[in-house]
Amino acid sequence: MPDTVVRVEDKSANTWQNVELSLPYLREALALGLLLTAVGKWYHRRAVHALRTLVPEAEFFYAISWEPVYAGESVTRDSWPRTPDGRRRVIREWQEVPRWIANGSFRPAAIVNGAWQ
Repeated sequence: MPDTVVRVEDKSANTWQNVELSLPYLREALALGLLLTAVGKWYHRRAVHALRTLVPEAEFFYAISWEPVYAGESVTRDSWPRTPDGRRRVIREWQEVPRWIANGSFRPAAIVNGAWQ
């Protein structure tokens, strides 16, 4: 059994579609007993919830984040309030995700023992 497998989905137009198009890879990994790890922008909670919603059979998964650059400025956990594009995107994300959970579009997810469940 492999220790690490990296699959890249590069045909999607949005986060939901990214997870949908990755489903064969994700289910293959689960069948092999591999751990799932999502990669996304540090504030991009929708990626975590889309994965939780579309792959409910995954008991847990991990997430690795990165800091995006908008208009030449890095959007970090510290700088986002001072970066216009960063501020707009972070606030929108943190307003929309709870709304999507409340209306049933997304399943809830929480970090338990270092992994998303």
